[in-house]
Amino acid sequence: MNQRRAGIALALSLLLLLALAGAIAIRLSESPVPAAAPPESRWYALYLTRPGERHHPDHQTIDEGVVARIDAATATIDAAIYEMDLAAVARSLVAAARRGVQVRVVTDGDTIEARDRDPATDEAFAILERAGVPIRADTRSAIMHHKFAVFDRAIVWTGSWNWTEGDSRRLDNNAVSFTSPDVAADYAAEFERLFAGRFGSAKDAGARRDAVAVGPARVRVFFAPEDRIAPAIETAIRQATSEVQFLAFAFTHDGIGRALIDLGPRAVRVRGVFDRTMAGGSVSEFARLLRAGFEVYQDGNPGFMHHKVVVIDRKVTIVGSLNFSAAGIESNDENVLMIEDVDLASDFVAETDRVVAVARRRG
Repeated sequence: MNQRRAGIALALSLLLLLALAGAIAIRLSESPVPAAAPPESRWYALYLTRPGERHHPDHQTIDEGVVARIDAATATIDAAIYEMDLAAVARSLVAAARRGVQVRVVTDGDTIEARDRDPATDEAFAILERAGVPIRADTRSAIMHHKFAVFDRAIVWTGSWNWTEGDSRRLDNNAVSFTSPDVAADYAAEFERLFAGRFGSAKDAGARRDAVAVGPARVRVFFAPEDRIAPAIETAIRQATSEVQFLAFAFTHDGIGRALIDLGPRAVRVRGVFDRTMAGGSVSEFARLLRAGFEVYQDGNPGFMHHKVVVIDRKVTIVGSLNFSAAGIESNDENVLMIEDVDLASDFVAETDRVVAVARRRG
């Protein structure tokens, strides 16, 4: 009898363990899946926003990523940021300054003017001002559209992401960060031009012309308007042999549009997503590319699809602050990276897949 009771107890225990395991598995399957983080061995960190998706507690958001970079700085932080309304980021910059880091900020005059009507922007900049962080603003009609920072003259942070709540939560955005004293030197030189009050056409030639090795990648840097960005982008597109994919908030540049259209007779696949609010404009390249038979979509995000990315042959990625427009290329202060690296290209192809899927669901 005792043996029988022991057997029953053992069986019940096993059933209980199986039930618990099943419950745990179900619970895990219902948990939000974090965006893929790059392995430690990769030369870059890529941050992508996920509008409308639940935040996974183990996934570092884009604003948390820049705060982590700020908190790790030991000597200098130079930030050229078109917009900022994140008080947490401002407080992190102030904390860096208080521990002896040299912190400097360049922004656009429109952002400073927005303080009168935007309490969040006013608070963020007031935090910096009260701590004595030096701020320079562009007052031209063209805009200082950069979204980059240089940490310790060695680490670069750039992309489409403005340092705002909206860009962090509601817009599709990206930021890429990596360590390269050579590339950082180019960005630091651009920052010095801006901090000295030389904006737009007042700047001299920007970045070096040759590519820089960053781990396995080859990186070229361009600044607008001083560097000839449009011909470089058009040439890279025309060299495509299999496909070009892009994500574009504003795409009105005829030369870049023509470079894509010229790929048609060569049977190079072209796939891209335009921001819906911008695609219907009379100067948008959307209708032109659609008539050419390319796979182009209007995005499905209720907020803006704010990326500015081109991926060529799943190998070369063009990324930065630059909208593909005449104003962006000829008047604004902008930056672009042209990066030859299959891993980064693969990450942006995956992001294009996601944005295309959202666009298709909306129709």
